[in-house]
Amino acid sequence: MLRKKRFKKATAAFLALTLLAVWLTMTLCTVTVSAENESESTIKGVDDLVGKTIGVQLGTTGDTFATDYEKDGTAKIERYNKAADAVQALKQHKIDCVIIDEQPALSFTAVNDDIKILEEEFAVEEYALCVKKGNSELLSKINSVLQKLKSDGTIDKINTNYIGTDEEKGTMPYQKKDVQRTGDLVVATNAEFKPYEYIENNQIVGIDMDIMQAICDELGMNLVIENMAFDSILPAIQSGKASVGAAGMTVTEDRKKNVDFSDSYTTSKQVIIVNDEKSSAADNTIKSVDDLKGKNIGVQLGTTGDTFATDYEKDGTANLERYTKAADAIQALNQNKIDCVIIDEQPALSFIAVNKNLAILEEEFAVEEYALCVKKGNSELLSKINTALQKLKTDGTIAKINTNYIGTDDEKGTMPYQKKNVQRTGKLVVATNAEFKPYEYIENNQIVGIDMDIMQAVCDELGLEMEIENMAFDSILSAIQSGKADVGAAGMTVTEDRKQNVDFSDSYTTSKQVIIINKGSSSASDGKSDTKSLSFTDKLRQNFVEDNRWQYILSGLGNTLLITLLAIIIGLVIGTLVAVVRTVHDQQGKLKILNVICKIYLAVIRGTPAMIQLLIIYYVIFASVNVNKILVAVVAFGLNSGAYVAEVIRSGINAVDKGQFEAGRCLGLNYRQTMSNIIMPQAFKNMLPALCNEFISLLKETAISGYIGLQDLTKGGDIIRSQTFEAFIPLVAVALIYLVMVLLLSYGVSRLERRLKKNER
Repeated sequence: MLRKKRFKKATAAFLALTLLAVWLTMTLCTVTVSAENESESTIKGVDDLVGKTIGVQLGTTGDTFATDYEKDGTAKIERYNKAADAVQALKQHKIDCVIIDEQPALSFTAVNDDIKILEEEFAVEEYALCVKKGNSELLSKINSVLQKLKSDGTIDKINTNYIGTDEEKGTMPYQKKDVQRTGDLVVATNAEFKPYEYIENNQIVGIDMDIMQAICDELGMNLVIENMAFDSILPAIQSGKASVGAAGMTVTEDRKKNVDFSDSYTTSKQVIIVNDEKSSAADNTIKSVDDLKGKNIGVQLGTTGDTFATDYEKDGTANLERYTKAADAIQALNQNKIDCVIIDEQPALSFIAVNKNLAILEEEFAVEEYALCVKKGNSELLSKINTALQKLKTDGTIAKINTNYIGTDDEKGTMPYQKKNVQRTGKLVVATNAEFKPYEYIENNQIVGIDMDIMQAVCDELGLEMEIENMAFDSILSAIQSGKADVGAAGMTVTEDRKQNVDFSDSYTTSKQVIIINKGSSSASDGKSDTKSLSFTDKLRQNFVEDNRWQYILSGLGNTLLITLLAIIIGLVIGTLVAVVRTVHDQQGKLKILNVICKIYLAVIRGTPAMIQLLIIYYVIFASVNVNKILVAVVAFGLNSGAYVAEVIRSGINAVDKGQFEAGRCLGLNYRQTMSNIIMPQAFKNMLPALCNEFISLLKETAISGYIGLQDLTKGGDIIRSQTFEAFIPLVAVALIYLVMVLLLSYGVSRLERRLKKNER
């Protein structure tokens, strides 16, 4: 009981800390998207830092100075472990500038033509060495040596060798002296701060390292360099892991509370690095289709936006980023990971309605026609659908459906289609991708939209019951071809490539392909975005309370648990049978044919990804069978798990001493009795940890169930993301639920292990 209470307390504390971390992350890292790449956001001086995103290296004085901007809310700070990472983020326009020491800044700008240093310096500072607080003896020695090295010009020569004129650089290298040495001086540094400390030819070199070598020469000690993260240097000094810290370190009042500093050996400036407007094209805005050259374009995989944009990819004029969901592409655009998104007009309007920082270009990208698709050669169904569509066009039904969703503000929602009360003699399975508002999307746990209303009207005309199958967009044609669905309705454009695989109905509407971009006008003159940031509580309410979105998580969790439980049972049964066959063959040479079959099964299952197995079972093996998707997932994951369980069980059996077999035979037991009564109980205890690990892996593998349109826990989170355009909250919620389930499973197995050990006594 005591252990149980301790575990519960530990679990509660862990979850509490995790939730606290989530809250802190949301509070500190809320991203407000603005037009930071526009020409008006250019930084020309220190006064222009207001409202900008500043990059710094964690723990540096650049971090310290920039924190003042963060505290008063005038700028956002992005902290990086390495200065090079901050510069890389600047080059990718993820931040507006970097505050860093002058000499490293010169090194970075020397090899990056698209960034520059502002003429106005940010601050002036002095570098010094640091030692453990109270170590006055070592500090006195270092100060005496520094004074000598300054007087005889050694430090000046070292500085000139690295940061002198082009003619002077490299001409005055410090030469290690041949002196008697009686001990080690351990120096902590961060060798990513050129020219003060950096790695060259697998050696840590630089101004600070030469100065430290000169000090060691004067003190008669061996120089030992410890390379670590910059923010680990002071803890290393305090703990005694290192004697001296030398890393272009500025003397500050906060640092002086923890370590003692030597006399200053050089001065430096804090400068600001920005993107060079001349070399990086200050006007990076996409204003027309002609501006797509050289940009990163986001599309949804398998859509006509993907098809059209592929031409840019083929000729090398633009880079294409493909996403399984349009919402993911929009999220990437919000985070400035891509430059634009090519998508159909109506979904684009839905996206920008809730993303005020985005805009649709006035120039359309392409015009296309939407149609329904059926299995190639199914002329009878195609003819019936075309006849129904013609009638619905003539009597104005389709026009009313369109108006109900995309009419004026006064018209929207006033003409909902009402399902007719007619006699129905069968069903029509409709494949769609319910993440394409207003054509198909989820609302109040129902799939609705223009296409769904049109399909309901078609079913009313044909006297059929409509059954909707929600799946990934690029799975729709596969579902039609394999017979998993009768009709595809997903805002699908007729293309020549698609016509080779399916037949299309007459067009029921036209649409445009448009380009979504970040708009410059979303930034106010003070540099702040007009996008209002929600509090953490508001975001929780938006993602889970509004429209009862928590139900997506709950229903998905139920499916995940059901699939996992049944798959575990199947995996154990299959794994045990395979393990027994292989063990009998290995020990007695029997069951040769079954052993070959088992080895083929193991090779195929363990040699192919679980996702591919799932798709093959659904679209190939069960192609002509209308089978429940949960059953498909159970079979797929059960077969997959069985292969790994088989090897776990076999290894557990082999771990039992062979003398146990002989002992069983001496007692008059046959092979089967020996296995069941003596070997397997011992083997089970050996294999229990590995079986637990396999079950945990199986639980997490079920996250791919969404590929066959099954709503599992992960899919539930995806649905919420597609509606709220908030990635962090749903993903973390799903991750925490998986974490809790894994902890509970691990706890159960540990209890079982303890009970088995007690039985041994």
